[in-house]
Amino acid sequence: MTTWEWQQAATKECLRPAARRAASLELVGDRYLLLHGGYAGIHQLLNDTWVFDTHSNRWLVVDVSAPASELPVPRALHTLTRVGHRFLVIGGQGACGPVPDVHLLECPAVIRGLQLEQQHLRSQFDLVHSKRRCAQLDGDLACRVAEMQEYRRQLQGSKDASTLLTNRCTAVQHECSSLQQQLEVAQQAAAAASLQAEESQQHVSALERRLLRARGGGSKAVEVAKEQEEQLQAAGEVQRHAGP
Repeated sequence: MTTWEWQQAATKECLRPAARRAASLELVGDRYLLLHGGYAGIHQLLNDTWVFDTHSNRWLVVDVSAPASELPVPRALHTLTRVGHRFLVIGGQGACGPVPDVHLLECPAVIRGLQLEQQHLRSQFDLVHSKRRCAQLDGDLACRVAEMQEYRRQLQGSKDASTLLTNRCTAVQHECSSLQQQLEVAQQAAAAASLQAEESQQHVSALERRLLRARGGGSKAVEVAKEQEEQLQAAGEVQRHAGP
């Protein structure tokens, strides 16, 4: 079982609220206590407001300013309830008996501080969001840089391949030029050979005509020889019949 201990929160300063009873007390955060009203003595009602700092054990008087018609009457036995950054004073016992009113206590500086705190929280949220966005953009940038380097590598490879192809194309062009020259020489040789073949054909044709003429002349000589042979044979027959 946990043992609890009592200790007196000694305050060294003279500034402190008057002794009282039936006051209202409300916790503010985890450090401050807000004190309002109560009885001082038997019948004296109080309407002051104090804050006690539990860290430094100091009392701070709260300076409340408002038109007289807006100020709550001194009271005790009332409730003091915190609603957000405001405090509600409800009911209690006044000098003329129970009081049924409700009053709102707020501090413009606190409100402004809370607004600044909210702005600060929003700024922190925006900062965290911006950092996350920056991290995301940084990652995207790293990816894009890697892609760019890869594209550059591929481009360099393409340039090297293009250089090789250009050199190969130049060599092929030189080969084509050489083959074109060889083709022209071959065409010229073919034209000369064709001319020579045509001349040879003409010579062959002339020889064939001469051969035909020679063959025609030989046949006629054979016929003349046969006629002469026949004439000789006929003359011999005549001489045999004529006898000595």
